[in-house]
Amino acid sequence: MSQYQTSSVVDATELVKYVTITGRLVPVSSEDYMKLVRLAYEFRRAVLYATRMIVNGMDSKEILRKLRRMLNKAYGDSAYKLAKTLVEGCRSNGGNPRHIKIRKLFVVSEGEASRLGNRNVRLESTDTVKVKYPYDGSWLIFRARFGKRYLPLIQELMEFAKTKKISYCARIVFRNGAVYLHLSVPIDLYLRCFRRGNAKGSLIVGFDLNSDRIYMVIVDRYGRIRDVRT
Repeated sequence: MSQYQTSSVVDATELVKYVTITGRLVPVSSEDYMKLVRLAYEFRRAVLYATRMIVNGMDSKEILRKLRRMLNKAYGDSAYKLAKTLVEGCRSNGGNPRHIKIRKLFVVSEGEASRLGNRNVRLESTDTVKVKYPYDGSWLIFRARFGKRYLPLIQELMEFAKTKKISYCARIVFRNGAVYLHLSVPIDLYLRCFRRGNAKGSLIVGFDLNSDRIYMVIVDRYGRIRDVRT
């Protein structure tokens, strides 16, 4: 059996910075729901518009200026970042970024510690979320439904955000007639709530993730393969 030598081990938390948790958003009023739908349409349009500007070689400062005018600063910056990722991904896969299409409605707002965690999506309580409506500066109110096991994590996230010590990215997606909120929570905070003791073993496991399967290999501290699974 062939042997492999390991030179170093990297802590997973050094590579993974955030963990995403999902909750359901329930509108308090039909008016707020319709405003959120409009915002999602405009955000999607802004992302698509940004992909075209990027492909045409427009200066990033000019793109951001246009997007911020269409939405607001935080939404505009998030739209640009997402559009840039879409263009780069399309090119790396050999596609034509001029043909990028976005079908589903969504809204993204990057985290900002100085703005109470997020400028546009605010956690008011473990069951209430406010979403900034950039066209008149108002806040849209929604009831949040997170799993019971996540409520202590949401509570801690709120407390750190209010003291401007932490930020979180928020993504609102429309799926099958419902609205969902995806929160990217710092992994250190996540582990504080969900860690189950410390690892005491001497084996190291590695994963290779593919679209249709996962490869796993376990080695010991001397680099000897102890087990393999697909």
